[in-house]
Amino acid sequence: MSEKNKASTLSALEGTIKEKLMGEAQKHALEFIAYTQANGLVYDAGYATNNAHLFLYNGETVFLLGLPPFWNVKGWNIYLGIEDNIVSNGNYEDFLVDETLKEFAWSNVKTCEVALGRDCGCGKQPGKRVNLFGKEIENNCPSHVLWFVEPDASTLEKIFKLVNVWKRCIDGKQ
Repeated sequence: MSEKNKASTLSALEGTIKEKLMGEAQKHALEFIAYTQANGLVYDAGYATNNAHLFLYNGETVFLLGLPPFWNVKGWNIYLGIEDNIVSNGNYEDFLVDETLKEFAWSNVKTCEVALGRDCGCGKQPGKRVNLFGKEIENNCPSHVLWFVEPDASTLEKIFKLVNVWKRCIDGKQ
């Protein structure tokens, strides 16, 4: 995709954010999009479906941005660590991840909906075990490791740090 097409596609996403979100939610979602562009993440417009928007780094999926209505969640949300999460495989250990960031990640683990007795529609087996920053997590969603709903400015700063860890892990495996 040409740079011009990438820019217009990203502008379309920004327009969608402006249509669907208001006030602080809109402001924070647009800040998140600005962060992605300033930090080498690529919007995969080919995946944009059902209000789900995928972002990549060096060809690897890093997160999914959900805009309302998306999986019956009010507001916007970020699913960090899609599918086979490189951070859960211990590849982060070469990087400094302080206890505060680890605790933040652990407190935002996406629990498998099927394991909770609900059908999320993903069609995958219920829950998986992951080792996230040295802690064993049971019944983690098979599709998304971490989940953030309506992140505020403080939460976004921590998410940016986590995305940077994911990026360093991706760089380290290439």
